[in-house]
Amino acid sequence: MRSWKAGFVVVAAFASACGSSDAIGDPAAVIDSCAASIRLAPADVRSGKALPPRTCWDATGDLVVQDGTLAIGEGVTIRFAQGSRLRTSGAGRLKAIGTALNPVVLRGSDDKRGAWVGVGFESDASDNRLENVEVIGAGASAWTGDGDTRAAVYVGRQGGAGLVNVLASKSDWYGLYLHGEDSRAEPMAGLRVTDSARIARGSSPATSASSETTRAA
Repeated sequence: MRSWKAGFVVVAAFASACGSSDAIGDPAAVIDSCAASIRLAPADVRSGKALPPRTCWDATGDLVVQDGTLAIGEGVTIRFAQGSRLRTSGAGRLKAIGTALNPVVLRGSDDKRGAWVGVGFESDASDNRLENVEVIGAGASAWTGDGDTRAAVYVGRQGGAGLVNVLASKSDWYGLYLHGEDSRAEPMAGLRVTDSARIARGSSPATSASSETTRAA
């Protein structure tokens, strides 16, 4: 299995709808069809929580999983307040498993580029995993003091996660950033690059991508 390290970045365009029947990666317009949502406060997830399939949630602040597992079921949509983020630390784990027809959707409360920070893995739990997940409108600010760490999905220096069919659109900077030689993304497959968002690998300068690219492990 190949491990991508030191700042490999991927961005992608896709559509989302809560309960959508469209396959992940369909280029149709994003539709927010959550008729009702449930408030999700930071204290609710600190020690883990299970979000049932096909439910909609409004995060009121930074969601930090410090212990236990935040398990997100298929078809779940979480809308994040301006400038907020979802991250793991310590013994915390994040497991978001969608399907092609019912992806997990993580997005800002506003439908704009850079509405929230994104998803960060600062723990190296073996079951950290994003699968069939759409990350929309992230990149509001950097994950560290290094401005290059502004990314929809961030894997910290000691962090790790499995990333399968993860797509990011409307990111205000990078789609995915692996920070350092010890960061881990295994397995990594089904990542697509479209749109005009920025991409980079290692120490190469950021570029603009206009055609689809797939990086598979």
